[in-house]
Amino acid sequence: MASDLIKLDMVDNLKSKGIKLERKRRKHKGIARKLIALMVLIGLFVVGIKVYPYVKNIKLPSISFPENSDTLPNESADNNQQEDDNNDSTNNGNNDIDNDNTQNNPDAPPQQDETESVLPDGHFAIVNAEAQHQLVNNSACEIDFSKDFTSKQVNDIYEIYGTGAPVILITHFASRECYSNGKSYTPKGVFYSNEKNIGSIGELMTTTFNSIGINAIHLNEVYSSGAIYSSRDEYEESLKKTLKAYPSIAYVINVSRDITVNDDMTMTKYSFLSNETQCAQITLTVGTNYEEITDLQEKNILFVDNLAKQLNSQHQGFVKSTEISRFELSQNIDPVCFNLEIGSYANTYEEACNTTSLFVDCFKKIIE
Repeated sequence: MASDLIKLDMVDNLKSKGIKLERKRRKHKGIARKLIALMVLIGLFVVGIKVYPYVKNIKLPSISFPENSDTLPNESADNNQQEDDNNDSTNNGNNDIDNDNTQNNPDAPPQQDETESVLPDGHFAIVNAEAQHQLVNNSACEIDFSKDFTSKQVNDIYEIYGTGAPVILITHFASRECYSNGKSYTPKGVFYSNEKNIGSIGELMTTTFNSIGINAIHLNEVYSSGAIYSSRDEYEESLKKTLKAYPSIAYVINVSRDITVNDDMTMTKYSFLSNETQCAQITLTVGTNYEEITDLQEKNILFVDNLAKQLNSQHQGFVKSTEISRFELSQNIDPVCFNLEIGSYANTYEEACNTTSLFVDCFKKIIE
């Protein structure tokens, strides 16, 4: 009987020890899980700190991208184009019928404007407008626009470096940005193309500068292995390499186009007339360090302010806005550097080309 009691006591002791050991094991396991979670959070925080400086200056469109935007959806574009063609032919047929009815019936209502007509499902209107120039300061800096700034003149540069030296460098953050057909757009439409894009506009600008005796070169690279938007590091590395190779460069013009959708899902096309020719209005943008500006950034701001005044004096409505950004925009460099947005996606490629020719002609008068 006594031996049975001893055995039972031993079993109870073993069970008690086992329970204690299990509790310790669970406690240690819980602590380990918490430590792992903490290490993951710390890792994500460190990665975020390292990545943030590279992406903070990238300007993203305010609308959603199509799926697989890094690869051009040629098949989708063809289908969209075919759909647009079918819709156009259908609309043309309806217009013919409406015109016949109007001619036969004098009391028939007038035809609607294109931007007010019913669009195919999924398509939204592009509205025409002309904006009055405004200065937009998105930084926390106070700018003294009364300061004088003298831009470098072409002949002075040629005297130092020779008549074959490049004076202007044309660059792009996203050279595959393109323009619409000027009629309508779709929120998931194709906003990028391998031809008739911003890179083509940059090439036209470069060729036009060279044709009038102002040497220009075009940095038309596609960064990040073909991605839509370039990485800041890749762009700046390419820019610095080019400026080192050509110390004569006095002006860096980063050419792009805007893309903004209104609250009512329309898209505004800002344009102006020059000698009865439809042109896209432009936006000039310069960078800062938000709460302070360097001497180089101040030089850019003063130059662009004068440039906007000169352009609008030669062609009324040329410059839609001059914007002082809160971001640096890779512009804290020795040559005069600014972003030139030629219209938006809502404009047509032809309007952008017309604006480019006007800009080159006016810019020449400023730096000669």
